Parts: sequence; structure tokens; C-alpha cells
Amino acid sequence: MCAENDTALAVKPPSPLYVIIDTETGGLSEERHALLQIAFIITDRDLNVLDEFQHKILPNPAFSIDPRAAEINGYNAELWAEEARGFDHVQADKTFTQHIDQWFPAAHTNPDRRVVAVAHNATFDQKFVKVHLPNTFQRFHSTWVCTMWGLRQWRKR
Repeated sequence: MCAENDTALAVKPPSPLYVIIDTETGGLSEERHALLQIAFIITDRDLNVLDEFQHKILPNPAFSIDPRAAEINGYNAELWAEEARGFDHVQADKTFTQHIDQWFPAAHTNPDRRVVAVAHNATFDQKFVKVHLPNTFQRFHSTWVCTMWGLRQWRKR
């Protein structure tokens, strides 16, 4: 669930661009479970797609994969290794950071120019990005936009 302080989509971001993020994970705990896949789309304020990326990630051996999560994500170690082609969490962090820096050159040096992340159930994705992609996380604004929270607010109208 989104936290009460997650922001709805109506908020004007400090940046003219958004990064829409989705993660697939090896479970519900960012401290225990592996990050298995990351996808993102960078858009302008009008949601025109500027860049996109998705890739399976070789699980960090320090983290586990819950059997139920593996079933939900279709995780199979042999197939995942083949599709990930050596792309691990370190490479994922580096690649994602490079994409962000291309579109947001001041994101890592100027807190006012940090990236606004958008995710469905943003609190969940935010925790996994923070633990598994720490360089990427530093480039995000402290407030993430949660589409689930925004939809709940919209339904109340």
C-alpha cells in the first residue's frame, strides 16, 4: 500500500520530467528478497515517452527468492540467467543512473532538480530501489508519486 504521505498525480513536480518505475522482486521484504527486474519509462510533463528500459536482473546471492514470488514473477533460475545475460544489481544501478543522468544532469548534485518517480504502490518500489540500487535512489526526489494512492483518492470523489 502507498503511504499516506505519498503524493497523488496532480502534484506539479520540481522537474519537467517523470520516471515511471516498476520492479519485480523475490518477495515483499527489500532487506531479505532479491530485486529481479526493473523497468522504467522517462516522460516529459505531458507524458510523451523520451526513454525506456527494462531488464531482468541476476539475483544478488545475498538475497533470497520466496517460492510464491517466483511463481508470480515466472522466475526460473536457468531462464532468468539466460535472459539477464550477466546483468546484475550493480550493472542495473549503473545503467539506470546513466539513463537518469542523461535526462536529468543535475539530479545527483542539486536536490531541487532530483527526479520525480512515479510507481503503482510507490512505497514498495521505493524501498527496493533504495536498498538494491543506491546510486539510482540518490537521484530521486524525496516524494514519489503513487498511482495507487491517486486512484484511491479519485474513487472517493
